[in-house]
Amino acid sequence: MVVLANNFNPAKITNSCLPINLLTEAATTHHSSQLVVKSNDVTWSIYFERGRVSYGTNSLTSIERLERHLRFLKKDPALLKQIIRRQLEFFAGKQNSQGFCDKLECQSIYWLFKNSLISAVEAATLTKRITEESLELFLLLGEEEISDHQILKISGKSPILCSLELGLLIKKLAQRLDQWHSLQPYVHSPYQRLYCGVTPSGQLNQRGFQQRFSKLLRGLSFRQLAALCSQDELQLAQKLLPSVQQGEIILADPLPPHDWPSNQYDRRKFTGAAKQPDSAGVAGNQPSSPVAIARTWQIVCVDDSPTILEEVNRILANPSINLTKVQTH
Repeated sequence: MVVLANNFNPAKITNSCLPINLLTEAATTHHSSQLVVKSNDVTWSIYFERGRVSYGTNSLTSIERLERHLRFLKKDPALLKQIIRRQLEFFAGKQNSQGFCDKLECQSIYWLFKNSLISAVEAATLTKRITEESLELFLLLGEEEISDHQILKISGKSPILCSLELGLLIKKLAQRLDQWHSLQPYVHSPYQRLYCGVTPSGQLNQRGFQQRFSKLLRGLSFRQLAALCSQDELQLAQKLLPSVQQGEIILADPLPPHDWPSNQYDRRKFTGAAKQPDSAGVAGNQPSSPVAIARTWQIVCVDDSPTILEEVNRILANPSINLTKVQTH
């Protein structure tokens, strides 16, 4: 558990948390600066103006991320999808030396604002939410996971859609990481995918609170489901935790590219202190498995149409179901 004082100052953080040190250095090095950090195949790009964070992103599914946050604002996806895709494809062609367009989302948000498709408040909210999501994952990086970093001085002016005080931002994200950590061992990543559980009778479980989400529990992640419901993904995970504990909801591991280790919300990397094993934690005293699946259902589907087979596979997509497709001729 990380305890942060009300006067939390990121400059006082020790070297045990390299991401915070890098953020602090970038915020104080130049009037306008950019922090670029690489870890494995993922690149973070964080912009600062007068010591405050103006925008942050990473190279993980930026198009999906922007569309998801637009859904959170209850923007009609049918109305904006074509426009957004066209803009994103345009900006995606302007990749930088890190191999991705680091201002793709920011420039697209600004374009939507300039064309009166979103308000100034909505533009600031979108930029803030994308920045927080990107930095939340950035804070989990261990020193050994950062392969390269550089702080660049920025010349010229760019649209500034939001301005976030670094100390308060880190404090907020640290508190969220503590709350995510409290959901372990059941929930370890906001990118875990949710499915309806299967009862011993073989029926999909659709009782109570979960019944409202039964049609959506077909492999959406916590983040995706929260956007559709216009809820915060952490609060949604907290609400659904009892159903997960009872096996009414089954959690599957994240799909690539969200399946790499730092996407698992293990606070040991952020606090810099590994939790020591409990001396009482010997065989027989270990906690039960976080996801209880009574059995795996074996289903064989035989048809001469590959389209039908794929549709059945889509409908029956569930970790509790092992589907074998057989195409006849």
